[in-house]
Amino acid sequence: MPDRRRCAVLGSPVAHSLSPRLWRAAYAELGLDWTYDAIECTSDDLPERLAGMAASGEWVAVSLTMPLKLTAVSLVDDLDPAAAAAGAVNTVVFEPDRLRGMNTDVPGLSACLDEAGAVVADRAAPLVLGGGGTARAAVVALARAGAETVRVAVRDTARATPLLAVGARSGCEVRLEAWPMATSELGEPPVVVQTAPAGAADGLAATGEWPPGVPLVEVLYDPRPTDLAVAAGRSGARVVDGLRLLAHQAAVAIAVVTRSSIQMDVLGAALR
Repeated sequence: MPDRRRCAVLGSPVAHSLSPRLWRAAYAELGLDWTYDAIECTSDDLPERLAGMAASGEWVAVSLTMPLKLTAVSLVDDLDPAAAAAGAVNTVVFEPDRLRGMNTDVPGLSACLDEAGAVVADRAAPLVLGGGGTARAAVVALARAGAETVRVAVRDTARATPLLAVGARSGCEVRLEAWPMATSELGEPPVVVQTAPAGAADGLAATGEWPPGVPLVEVLYDPRPTDLAVAAGRSGARVVDGLRLLAHQAAVAIAVVTRSSIQMDVLGAALR
């Protein structure tokens, strides 16, 4: 086993990723002489890339960002329960003769829901904005928090039908809805989880007051803060932004990969 071990984040585009900053800060705190890089990789490139990494014997794990989270599901040998439920992988761990797929977005989002003070059990259905890979993790996290029904607002309900199976695997009902045109259409859910791409939800911020007392959890960290986060904060709602999710999910992955826990304040300092 080499003393210097390799990890990276793969995606396209990936140059903007803050994951290298987080992981390198963790390595420094833990006294590990490991590397962590950002590598451009498309979905078409991923099978060959993972196979080459596995064969080299140098790699411990890779993080995956868009558009690779769904592609990776069929490329790994084992899925952890969160990845199996979500049908999405954001971390691949290289084990002897096997690739293990994990989804650390799910526990990361669970931690963000706690920070937001979201109580979803025995309440009205929480609302997820967007239907991509992170929306899958949001559905799983909300189901684990006790939601029996999760509303998912998307622009194209036909493309979001895989989320129905995510809900079924997680023990909740997913109700697909048209994308809201105004904040008045949000209703009064116990929490809104915004997973849509940058800019997609900005229009909502200018269409009226954010529902008072409805917390917002955002997965975006660039740009930060978003117009929606500003509007929600102006109403007095609790807002947990994407930097917190990035740190929480990274803490889970780092603990698995390095077999050492890392304090959130170390990761928080790395993002400032």
